[in-house]
Amino acid sequence: ILSQEELDKWQDSPEEYAAPEDATGKLYMFSNRASVEGAFLALVHELQLEAVPIITRLINSIEVTNVTSDVHSLLVKEAILNATGLAAFDLYQHFNFESWFHTHLINELSITDNRYRIVRRRVVWLIGNWVPIKFDPAYYPALYQTLLPILHPNEDLVIRLTAAESLRQVIDDVNFVVDSFSPFVPDTMQLLLKLLQDVNESDTKLAVMKVFSQLIEQVGVAV
Repeated sequence: ILSQEELDKWQDSPEEYAAPEDATGKLYMFSNRASVEGAFLALVHELQLEAVPIITRLINSIEVTNVTSDVHSLLVKEAILNATGLAAFDLYQHFNFESWFHTHLINELSITDNRYRIVRRRVVWLIGNWVPIKFDPAYYPALYQTLLPILHPNEDLVIRLTAAESLRQVIDDVNFVVDSFSPFVPDTMQLLLKLLQDVNESDTKLAVMKVFSQLIEQVGVAV
């Protein structure tokens, strides 16, 4: 579950909080969260037969939470979504993520109450973490329609940066099809450019430029 320290960091240093975990180097490697997540992944991998049914039951137990729910309930939901993303490689053969995306995750992202941002951000991260492992290309247009509004300047900066990173992973996926993404290119470029203007840290700017680079490489002349 997210700690108060992490929530404070989100509020006070959003760019540092939103940095991809592989970009934070040793600070992340030796953090308590990294240790716990590493142990969780090891257990899931070694005890897959026992762990997968438990995780799928947890996934099925969460519904779109009412915004009046207490903070603890939202933190528990965020933790379940985090576990789902971390264990995606062990889960994908046992769980229909595309159906869940269509019937559940899109609805989660439609809740804009500020207290719900921890859940929305984790859903955006989850999408980016799962798509490279297994995602039916038929759902890609719906995926683009879901991610792009989250890049809007009115959104929380941490969620926007997470959406940019998830979009990069989607674009980098082997199943990415240029034709289905072409109608979204102009809006994507404008939203990424505005995001680049809204961040200050050099590492954050480089992360956004990485998305630009991946987009240009994949789409080419369509840009």
